[in-house]
Amino acid sequence: MLPGVSLTFAVPCWRRYGIRGLVIDPYNELDHQRPTSMSETEYVSQMLTKIKRFAQHHDVHVWCAFLSVAEWSCRRTDFPA
Repeated sequence: MLPGVSLTFAVPCWRRYGIRGLVIDPYNELDHQRPTSMSETEYVSQMLTKIKRFAQHHDVHVWCAFLSVAEWSCRRTDFPA
């Protein structure tokens, strides 16, 4: 299990359809549950390690798209007028 991120949806797809690739786009929109005692750097490092293990174990390529903070804020539509 990823820290705060679940790839449980990917395993049934891998079993049923034999997926060879998984795209996480954008990473920023995942529901992150980083423990308060863990730095953001540690959290991202552990998450990427677990994604890598998942990919190696299931022989699946995984691509993650990361939006910059500036690009992320431009995409938001809930800013006050």
